[in-house]
Amino acid sequence: MTMTNRHLFAAIGFSLIGSQAFAADLTPAPQQEVQAGVPHSAISFGVGGNLNYSVYGKQYVYALGTGSYLDQRGNTLASGFAQGPLTVGMGSQVRLAPTAQLKYFRYLGDSNWVGGANFSYSYTDSSVTTHHGFIPQWGQSVLFNGTVLPAAGNAYMHSYQARLNHQLQWTPFLGYGFSKGFVYVGAGPSFSQVQTKIYNLIGFAQVGGEPTNQSGAPQNFSGSNWVWGAAITAGGTYFLTRNWYLDFNYTYSQPRTPTNFYASTFRNPTNERIYLAGTLQGNSAGTQTSHSFVATLNWAYDLGN
Repeated sequence: MTMTNRHLFAAIGFSLIGSQAFAADLTPAPQQEVQAGVPHSAISFGVGGNLNYSVYGKQYVYALGTGSYLDQRGNTLASGFAQGPLTVGMGSQVRLAPTAQLKYFRYLGDSNWVGGANFSYSYTDSSVTTHHGFIPQWGQSVLFNGTVLPAAGNAYMHSYQARLNHQLQWTPFLGYGFSKGFVYVGAGPSFSQVQTKIYNLIGFAQVGGEPTNQSGAPQNFSGSNWVWGAAITAGGTYFLTRNWYLDFNYTYSQPRTPTNFYASTFRNPTNERIYLAGTLQGNSAGTQTSHSFVATLNWAYDLGN
């Protein structure tokens, strides 16, 4: 069994144990009995932990290199370009992240139904890295006399990283009250910071049958975006006292897929008299999903109505 699966099974076990621990007290009860142990309406603040399982889908990377061979006087001896895409296979990561939440709830009239909304923040700090990627490149070169030649090679990147750093979620919910708490389901928007990073990118071309460094020193690229998404949640509360309660929930979040764009210049001397100058450009995009098993201790301020 892999480490990821062990963490995931542990999270599921944790949720089941938590549910069994207070299942006996979460029995159907008349509304007046519910009101004896749970505020009719309240706003609460809680802190706790989030066992987060982040899944990174395939990442799509595109690279374009342009350049010209120049002499010391600035005369162009040849120029060309090469471009191409690559699909990068990613994985998943399990991390324990700190979480804070702000919740409002209110029983609806004299019924056991509960309405409310939950705002939560987690510092997930999750990332997955894939090493040694070769981005195929095709293009052409034009010599000073007008001759056109095909060009081929690879843009080599030492590693590619996708990150999920921060997650904020606002989920209105509907629930049903029991003797010492309530269960609920909800859905709403999420707002997440996602990043991609490319480390040590070098453009290579086939020259005389050998891969030859065209872009010189390795370069790093990164992109960061705050993106909207959607989240769904299901959970339950257990009131230790009228003001203190535990909250357990599972939340699934899907941030929108952003596209990051990169660009830089390079100057690569080939000998004492000739150098190659040009640009490295490209973009990347990929999906990310988040599964969160959250447990928090909360203090509720009774609104008294």
